[in-house]
Amino acid sequence: MNAKALFLTIAVGLIMQPQPAPAAYPGANGLLAFANSSHNQILTVNPDGTGQRVVISKGNFWATLPVWSPDGKRFAFMGTTGTSSQWDIWVANANGTGMKRLTKNTNDEGHQTWSPDGSRIAFAREVAPANWDVFVMDADGANTRNLTNHPGLNYTPAWSPDGSKIAFASDRDGSLEIYLMNADGSNPVRLTNNEAIDIWPAWSPDGSRILFLNDEAGAYSIYVMNADGSNQTRVLPGFTIGPAAWSPDGTRIAYIEQGDLYQNNGLHTMNPDGSGSTSVPTITGPLYPNWQPISSPAATVTVDDAGFTPAVMTVGMDSQVKWSFAGTSAHSVVDDSLLGLFGSANVAPGGTYGTTLPAAGSYATYDPTTQQTGTVNVPIGITPLSGSLGTTFTITASSTAIPSGFMCDFQVKPPGSSSWVYHLRGVKSQSTTISPTACGTYMVRARMRKAGSISFWSPARTFTVE
Repeated sequence: MNAKALFLTIAVGLIMQPQPAPAAYPGANGLLAFANSSHNQILTVNPDGTGQRVVISKGNFWATLPVWSPDGKRFAFMGTTGTSSQWDIWVANANGTGMKRLTKNTNDEGHQTWSPDGSRIAFAREVAPANWDVFVMDADGANTRNLTNHPGLNYTPAWSPDGSKIAFASDRDGSLEIYLMNADGSNPVRLTNNEAIDIWPAWSPDGSRILFLNDEAGAYSIYVMNADGSNQTRVLPGFTIGPAAWSPDGTRIAYIEQGDLYQNNGLHTMNPDGSGSTSVPTITGPLYPNWQPISSPAATVTVDDAGFTPAVMTVGMDSQVKWSFAGTSAHSVVDDSLLGLFGSANVAPGGTYGTTLPAAGSYATYDPTTQQTGTVNVPIGITPLSGSLGTTFTITASSTAIPSGFMCDFQVKPPGSSSWVYHLRGVKSQSTTISPTACGTYMVRARMRKAGSISFWSPARTFTVE
């Protein structure tokens, strides 16, 4: 039986042909993309069930498992021609145009997840019978590299919103459990330890929680846990098919309620605690929902009586972060790193305050009214993301001049090292270059400081020398 036939005839309780792990990136809630039960169409629909349309339907072509890019302008999906025996990863524009095949290996590939900056895609490849590994490639399909390189099943990767971690499912300790590794494949740590199958992790947009499915008595239930594996809570008991997906604003979860033989499934959304389930009218038998993030001019954090929501916000370089005030009384937001980069007065509910952070770093925020804290992360830029010995890599902390009185620090963690070392310290440079002397994966981070005050380090990013 070829791979396509195996995929289409798989029973609900079997997992040898796994589905992708959806990733949610911050933004406004856009369209829900999903596949039909025959795996030959991809459709989109508004969360209220209106505006359903077919975006991929190409005759003798199979398409399934759509996963939106972080900017919501494209989606990656699994596709194959009617005469092919393998699944590959493809990308298309949001309206289905511009289809491009990314992988051309002779084995099945899929379960794709985007890096939060959209520059790379992690995915699973069947490297041998009953052996899948998690790989990473550039978003154009170049520079493929094995991250797990481990016998058995290693698949359904999900990239964390800050880019530093990848969650995935593996049976390396005997049963399928959820693991967490660094984005370069190092330091895998098991998060779950259950008798039943744990699979399909999906990060909340703020990176604080991971959703996963647990196969209890042959029926998948939805669980949510903290990102460190603690507080594992069942929020929806079976019967669920395939992966569930967070909404980009973190307030809802989309999932498929199991029907009979895939034909009478139903698309639903619910609150993260399992309450408030709502049906989304679609074609009969929808599968594998994924929620489109809509980029906003400013990344918005709500400040109310309970604190900051989300507690951790990641914004791009030169992107504005806006605090929207709510609750029953006035609140304020101040720079808790004492850099003096931002700070509002007390703002009544309904008001806003915004700023653009000048350089990469992790900036602590504080509301004196509630004494609650939050974080705004600004990642560095890296060009290129991979290369060979002799390649010069540019690390960018700011796209504009460093403000007067401020300096930047750059650190690097070389391949095989457990320690960070300073590359540059106390410089006014917006960027620096690194010319590697050894092959492997390098981790890089930066921060901004001035006399007596300092930001935390930016989320680590990686580049690879092969």
